Amino acid sequence: MRASRASPTATTPTTPKPSTFWKGNARYLRLQELSLNYNLHTPGLRKALGLQSIDFQIMCENLAVWDSVKIFDPEQAMQTGHAYPIPRRFSLQIYLNF
Repeated sequence: MRASRASPTATTPTTPKPSTFWKGNARYLRLQELSLNYNLHTPGLRKALGLQSIDFQIMCENLAVWDSVKIFDPEQAMQTGHAYPIPRRFSLQIYLNF
């Protein structure tokens, strides 16, 4: 007699209970977005450049993922790793306030 294949939902005469063999820890933590702002407001800006202030903003997306699955991105588990990873992006924005 041939043994049945384990499945999370299937029950057979040889395996009357659902199996948890294929289940794993799917918890993860992602640092999705980080934004750092700095406002430079000095009297010298007004005299030298005619500006009241300069605002600097650094934005970072998808900086880190902490998970137990190291093969592929946990948000792309439905594709089982057959997809491009979610890109990490950095941007710098400068606002000049006249």
